[in-house]
Amino acid sequence: MSKTAKSVKAICRKYDKFLCVESPDSNALLFPSIAVSSFRKPDIEQALEKLLEITNNDELAISRQLAEGQSTNPRYYLCYCDYEINVLANGQRAIWLTQQEMAYHKWIPEDQKMADLVMSPLFEKSPYTTKTAVQLRANDAVGRTLEEIDFNNTEKQGNKSYPGNVIEHVWFDHPADNISAPDFPEAEVELKVSPIDIKKSKDGPSCIAGERLVLNTINYAKESTADFRTSSFWKKNRFIELMQYLRRIASEKGQSEDKRKYKIEYAHLLAMDCFAEPNFPQNSLLPLSEATMLRIEQDWNTIHQFIVENRADELTEGMTDTLAACTKGANNKQKSRQSNGARAKSRAYCFKQSFMTSLLQNYASDVHETTSLIKDIKQLQNRSCDSIILDYFNPFKGKSFTEIAEQFHFTIPKNASPKQTNFMLVEHMLGSNTSISKDPNDDYVSFDAEELKGIRVKTLPLFHGKPSEQFKVQSIPDFNDLINQKWDTDNCALHQLLETTKFLVFVFDSQNPNEKDKNPENIYFKGAAFWYMPASDIDIVEQVWKEDVEKLRNGVTLRYKGNRVYNNFVKSSAHRVIHMRPDARKAQYNKPTLRAQNSRKLPAKAHWINRPADHERYTEEYMTKQAWWINGAYLYSQIKDRL
Repeated sequence: MSKTAKSVKAICRKYDKFLCVESPDSNALLFPSIAVSSFRKPDIEQALEKLLEITNNDELAISRQLAEGQSTNPRYYLCYCDYEINVLANGQRAIWLTQQEMAYHKWIPEDQKMADLVMSPLFEKSPYTTKTAVQLRANDAVGRTLEEIDFNNTEKQGNKSYPGNVIEHVWFDHPADNISAPDFPEAEVELKVSPIDIKKSKDGPSCIAGERLVLNTINYAKESTADFRTSSFWKKNRFIELMQYLRRIASEKGQSEDKRKYKIEYAHLLAMDCFAEPNFPQNSLLPLSEATMLRIEQDWNTIHQFIVENRADELTEGMTDTLAACTKGANNKQKSRQSNGARAKSRAYCFKQSFMTSLLQNYASDVHETTSLIKDIKQLQNRSCDSIILDYFNPFKGKSFTEIAEQFHFTIPKNASPKQTNFMLVEHMLGSNTSISKDPNDDYVSFDAEELKGIRVKTLPLFHGKPSEQFKVQSIPDFNDLINQKWDTDNCALHQLLETTKFLVFVFDSQNPNEKDKNPENIYFKGAAFWYMPASDIDIVEQVWKEDVEKLRNGVTLRYKGNRVYNNFVKSSAHRVIHMRPDARKAQYNKPTLRAQNSRKLPAKAHWINRPADHERYTEEYMTKQAWWINGAYLYSQIKDRL
C-alpha cells in the first residue's frame, strides 16, 4: 500500500457477533477493509456500504470511528447491520464470531490491537439496554442545571450543541457519534435535548418550544426506495427520549447568558409505537395519538414524493405541518446526492416548532384539552388534513358576507372592516371548534385548533377580481438588526419565516362601486387555500432581500417629490414576489417621540434628493418604519385556481 493510499475497516456488529474475514496470506483473521478516496464522511459511508454490499433495502448504521482523534490509516469504524452478510463484495467469505470465539483465533498484526479492544468484556457495554433504564437515568437529571451535571466543565459552553453534549457525553456517558441507528440501539431509543422558552403575554407567561426538534439527516438516494415503516426516520426516531431544559424568556433572546445555568425541566419518552416494559414509569411516557401519527405519516409521504421524483431541491419546511424537512449543514449550503446523481440542499427530518410547543403545553400547563377540527380520524387514512379543514369553508364560497351572517343569525357590526368581518364569519364557519388570536405586529391571526397550530392565517382582499392590497408577512423592527443578518443562516428572520411557514389564506372580493365602500351585501367570500412559498420563489426573495439590505447598509436614497418621500427599495411593480414598503399609515423621517412612533433609526445616513429645508423633520438618520410585503398579484396567481 502506498503512503498516500487511504482505507477504512469495518467493525461490523450484528447482535453479539462481529464480522471477520480470513487473510489470504495466512490463517489469521482480519477485519474487512476497502480503499477510500478521502476520509470525508460521505466517502467513508459509500465505501463501507459497497464493501458490505448494502442495498437500499438493507440497513447499515455507521457509528463512530474507533480510537477517534488518531490520524491512523486504516481507520476503523463501528457498524451495525440488520442482516447477516455471507459473502463480501470482494468475494471474501464472511465469518461471524462472538467476542469469546474471537479470542481463539490468530489476528494479523495490523488488527491485533483493535481485536483486543473488541474482545474486551467492556466493549460497547451500555447500562441503557431498555427503555426503562434510559428513562430512569433521564428522570434523575430533572431539576439539575447543566453546571451541576458537568461539574468538571468537560464540555465547551461556546459550542452550539453544549446542552446536548452535556447530557449525552457526561450524564449518559455516551460517546459522540453519527449513527443511523438510535443512540441506544438495544433499547431502540434516540436521545434528544431541546430548549424551552417562556413567552410573556397579557394572558400571563406560558412555555413554548425554543426551536424545532431536528432529527436524522435524510439520505435522498436511500430514502427514495423506502416506505414509512422502513424509512430512516422510523428506524431512528420511533422512540425518542426527549429531555427539555429551561433556557430563557423568549423576548430576551440575544442577551448574554450563562448556559451552565440551564436547568432540565422535563424528561419524557416520546413514543410513536407500542412497547412492552412493565416497569416503565408511565408518567414519563408521551405516546403520540393515532391522529397525530396519521398526520406525521402524511407529512412523510409529502416529503418522500419529492425525494422519489428527484425534486429534493424543491423541499421547504413550509409544505408540511408536523414533520418537516429542514435545512442541514453550515450556512444551510451543504448539498447531498439524489438517486439520479443530482445534488440538492441537505436536509434533515424535524418536528416543527409549533408541534413541539403543542406537545409541551400538554404537560407544562394546566390546560390539557386540545381542540381538533377532525372529528373522525379515519378520514386521515385517505384524505389530507388540509382538504378536511377546507371542507368547513367550501359550502360558503360565492356567498356574500350578509348571506353568510344571516345563515348564522349573526349581525355584522357597523364599524367592522371587511377583514374583521371575514374572521368573525370564519369563526362561525368553524363553529365552536376553535378560537382566534391576533398578532399585533405582523397582521395575521392564528387558530388554537390542533391541526392549525403554527399556520399563519391571513386575508387577501380583491376588488372586482383583482388584489386591492399587498400581503404583509413580516415587520422590520430594527434596521440595524436587519443588516447584521445573513440570508443562509438561522438568524435571518425573513428567510426563516418563508422557509418554515404555511399560510391559510381567505379571499374575499368586493363588488361595490368603489374600494372605500364596505357594504357587506356586495362583498363575496371566494374561498380559502393553504399556501407555502415554493423554493424557487424563495430564491427570488433572497435577491430582493440582499439588494435592499445593501441599500440600507450603504445609505438608502430618499427623494422628495410632490409632498411625498420616495425611496429606492425594490417596488411591487418590479414583479419580484416581495418588496419592502412602509408599515405605518403616517410617514415619519425624524426621531420617534411620545406622539409619533412611526420611524426607525437608519444604520447609515440617507442620501437625499431634493431634501426639504426643514431638516429637523426630514433627517438623514431616520425613516418611516418598514415591513416585508408579498405582492398581492403574485399571491393571488399562486392560489386562485385552488379556491
